[in-house]
Amino acid sequence: MSPHLRQSILGVLFAGAAWLAVFGDKTPTSVSAVVPRRPQAATVAAVPARAVAPKAPTPVAVHATPLLRLVPRDRLIHPPANAAPVDLFLARNWTLPLPVAIAPPPPAPMAPPLPYTYAGKKWEAGRWEVYLMREDSSYIARNGASLDGSYRVDRIEPPTMTLTYTPLGQQQTLSIGE
Repeated sequence: MSPHLRQSILGVLFAGAAWLAVFGDKTPTSVSAVVPRRPQAATVAAVPARAVAPKAPTPVAVHATPLLRLVPRDRLIHPPANAAPVDLFLARNWTLPLPVAIAPPPPAPMAPPLPYTYAGKKWEAGRWEVYLMREDSSYIARNGASLDGSYRVDRIEPPTMTLTYTPLGQQQTLSIGE
């Protein structure tokens, strides 16, 4: 087939398609509303194997979805007079608001550092005595003794001595050597 003949045939077909697109009948053949249905599950009955015969495939019905009503162009371009005007150039702020800073809870109260310094110890009458210094004062600490009303001696077991800060009930240890 020559290229000129092929181009001629394609040109005639194109002209026919263009004529149909412009002048063809565009009215629908039927105006019935189609309501979509859900396909129902098939039920299978118990049939003996010898009674089953091959069946021809059943045709599948195609359900069309209903079309929405068209809105006239004039109503889309020129809304009714009672419609609220829309500002197309309204300034917008697209930044997210900063998160609210939540302050962490205050730390739990802590006992102050031990104000006593170790000065010495002695084993007497089957128990330990520890000599402590605080600024210009000296103390003799024994098990169960109270120091300045804010510390209680709980245990003296070299190399440590355990004291409790009584306002908070927190234990602290002081190194007293072997």
